[in-house]
Amino acid sequence: QICFVDTSHGWFTGDGGNIFSTDDGGENWTVQTNPAGQEMKSIFFIDTLNGWAGGNGGAGVHTNDGGETWTQQTTGTNEAMWAIHFTDTSTGWAAGTGGVVYRTIDGGENWEFKFTGSSGFLYGVSCLDETTAWVAGAHGFIRQTTNGGQNWVSQVSGTTGYLHSIQFVDANIGWAVGDV
Repeated sequence: QICFVDTSHGWFTGDGGNIFSTDDGGENWTVQTNPAGQEMKSIFFIDTLNGWAGGNGGAGVHTNDGGETWTQQTTGTNEAMWAIHFTDTSTGWAAGTGGVVYRTIDGGENWEFKFTGSSGFLYGVSCLDETTAWVAGAHGFIRQTTNGGQNWVSQVSGTTGYLHSIQFVDANIGWAVGDV
């Protein structure tokens, strides 16, 4: 995955557990140290300093200095974390293999499992705040919660293909992309 917070600052995850960063719009990329030692599947920054990445084996890492240093965080799962999204330095959601969804309200220090009713692959997550989020994945799966993950409501995607990403800008407007 790739994440830019402005026209200059971006990060992406690569093979071998590498995390790459740029501060010149992608002209040059620098490898950052990933203490988890796992291949990272997802990355999200809310500004030029604060970011999180998730990966194989439930690996989770956080930085508050733009990736100069990364700190491991315990996610509570051994499943791959395919998607991660934060609304601020405290509130974030992550989704992955086996239908796992986790929410944090303390910047990733603690993650709380949220049961969506899915056991399939979840590749996308989008959140507005600590109560409202959507997940998307295999076979056109989309579910939304408006109460912090206590309950999830199925939403019609119009496809049986795999949905690889989902993004909402408010409670009513969003997009999902994937296989047709």
